[in-house]
Amino acid sequence: MAGEMEQAVDAGALEQRRLAALRECNLLDTERELEYDQLIALAAGVCATPMGFFTLVDEDRQWFKASMGLEVSETSREVSFCSHAIKQTNLFVVEDATEDIRFKENPLVLGGPTIRFYAGMPVAGPGGELIGTVCVADVVPRKLTAEQRSALEILAMQVRTRMEMRIQQKKLQEALSAREELLSELRSSELRFRTFMDNAPFLGYMKDFQGRFLYYNEVMAERFRVSKDQWLGKSVIDLWPGELGESIVRNDREVLEGGRLIERFEETIDEFGQVFSWKSSKFPCLNEKGQMLLGGFSVDVTEDVARQKALEDANLKLEQLATRDGLTGLLNRRALDEKIELEFENVRRHKEPLSIVLLDVDNFKRRNDQFGHASGDQVLRQLGHLVSNTMRVLDTAGRYGGEEIVILLPKTDYEGALLFAKRLHDGIHRERWAIEPVTASLGVATTSATTKDSNRLLAQADDAMYEAKRSGKDRIVAHRDVLERKMAELLYERSA
Repeated sequence: MAGEMEQAVDAGALEQRRLAALRECNLLDTERELEYDQLIALAAGVCATPMGFFTLVDEDRQWFKASMGLEVSETSREVSFCSHAIKQTNLFVVEDATEDIRFKENPLVLGGPTIRFYAGMPVAGPGGELIGTVCVADVVPRKLTAEQRSALEILAMQVRTRMEMRIQQKKLQEALSAREELLSELRSSELRFRTFMDNAPFLGYMKDFQGRFLYYNEVMAERFRVSKDQWLGKSVIDLWPGELGESIVRNDREVLEGGRLIERFEETIDEFGQVFSWKSSKFPCLNEKGQMLLGGFSVDVTEDVARQKALEDANLKLEQLATRDGLTGLLNRRALDEKIELEFENVRRHKEPLSIVLLDVDNFKRRNDQFGHASGDQVLRQLGHLVSNTMRVLDTAGRYGGEEIVILLPKTDYEGALLFAKRLHDGIHRERWAIEPVTASLGVATTSATTKDSNRLLAQADDAMYEAKRSGKDRIVAHRDVLERKMAELLYERSA
């Protein structure tokens, strides 16, 4: 019991020293500062997370000195991930908060912003007391790479350095004797930062307000096979003339004129003509004279873009396999039926005409029997190509049966459908066929006030096509002509 009381007293004393160190930094409840915002933007960018923070853990709250991805100034210490992080000196990682007994009931996990992943590197005050964290978070579980862990440690050291610099600057005002020590610390900080930038797994750069390079890291120099100073003073347009460069310039102007961080996908091309894709994060910053500059880092996503393109191509191929007839390249029967219903629904809604041309190859069975099925297949392939080249963009064609092809002609009246059928019929006659000329019988039908459904319209086109067959084949017959003939026959029978 006595030992537990001594531990509680020691813990309380340590907490009081920690809080005293926090107040010595003079950061609580101060305005946001660009240098901390930039470091947190860099942390989130390196770790590929939507959220990043520099937090200070107070007595009963955690306060955000810098925040990216979450508009909040403070939260209760009771729900703080960072209050756990400052209990250790190394990186504190929660890969999936919903699987962690310490956090799965946490309001920040259950409600907005539904944090699932957290990684925080404790930030020490001047005396080594852990007063806050540099941390990143995400709404999905994830794992950090060794490089990302190292980056968080370096950035936490950068934050600590900047806090120490703040204290040193205050002391400098009180004692000029500290001037050389501060300058040495600044040089060390610059060296650490350049070391980090030159070994980071991304392109890092700074540009002036005119878009000219002021700095780029070794990774960028090596990637583009240039020296450390070869591109200094040059603009993107100097390096990539045309639309590639102009697109990057537009993004730069958005940052410099809008004064805000952006993320964009950009492309560059090397001397061999290979195009590279980059995910770029760019942010405004100020130089020592208060002049606006642009800072940025770009991650190579060329392989990711290529994989996405391959996936899209594969999905398109699967869709075509599911909807296309393998022989003609036209829609298969199932997809054609769906398209017919869709077009007929448009007829009902917009009261616009819809025409159908039903094509049937003449003597197709005889051709297959005489020359073989390979000959018949070649005829269907050529017909599919011919139909596709004859249609308009809004027209659709599909294989309806063995040697039957249906062509849907939206917004096309009776006369327009006959003109299309004539062009297609003439094209069949002009086509170069491998063995012997091919002919086809075409039936044409157009919606009218009495056309109740798509099946009726198809039946009318089918009647017209069979009338063409009965009349000698190799011709076009419209359903209207069939009706007129049947009416004439009926009148003749009645008069007899």
